[in-house]
Amino acid sequence: MSFFDLFPPPKFLSLATTDAFNTDKGIKFKSGTSANFANGILPDEKAYLFTKSFDNVPKDGLYDAVAFIVEENVPISLKEAVFSYEIIEEDPPAGGGRIKVAVTVVPKSVISEEIKRFESAGITVTSFYTESQAIAREVIPQGDMRVHLIVNLAEKKTGFYIVEKRVVQFSTTINHENGIELREISEIKAKMEEVVGFWASNVGPKAKIERIFLCGARSSKADLVEALKANAMGMQFANTECWLN
Repeated sequence: MSFFDLFPPPKFLSLATTDAFNTDKGIKFKSGTSANFANGILPDEKAYLFTKSFDNVPKDGLYDAVAFIVEENVPISLKEAVFSYEIIEEDPPAGGGRIKVAVTVVPKSVISEEIKRFESAGITVTSFYTESQAIAREVIPQGDMRVHLIVNLAEKKTGFYIVEKRVVQFSTTINHENGIELREISEIKAKMEEVVGFWASNVGPKAKIERIFLCGARSSKADLVEALKANAMGMQFANTECWLN
């Protein structure tokens, strides 16, 4: 028994948060909760993602450096955008001080609309993640810096996310209006091979994709999983463990 079991802190001192997904059918929580605060999860289709390397930019100047190149990489103006970045890797100053970042950009109108929808449910959003970022946080083991492909088999869409150093660096989605049928399985396999080929041609063998993680509502369908694994370029597949991290 801990100190807090004997003397629990007042409830008003606890900032209980949970992950919440805004869907067409309403707001869904990661688990049953009475929390009034949540991390909002945005569909990747509503965001833009790109990577960029900077030379000789001090960390306290990195935000401004990213802001300067937003309009070069996404089709919206800086004043209409909300952006964040994650550092993928950085060289020591003696090595040139190169910093590589992954930048996520979302239209302000999307953020404003999402905040209103959460507030209508009595929820205060403390931060936003894209769906790919939230999934990568849960799926990729802590400390695993290798390159992985996450295939998110949702009910009516499939997301493909390439993650290196636990940072999402590529994301694309295909939609399935009528669910996943035989024709869609072929489409998913073709897209999976296309994504793997794209990464290999742009990065080369030094950072090849090590594993493919399958997750999402459809990942429990044995026939679908076996169809995707068949002749899948010899890639290693892994099951996701949602409570891993």
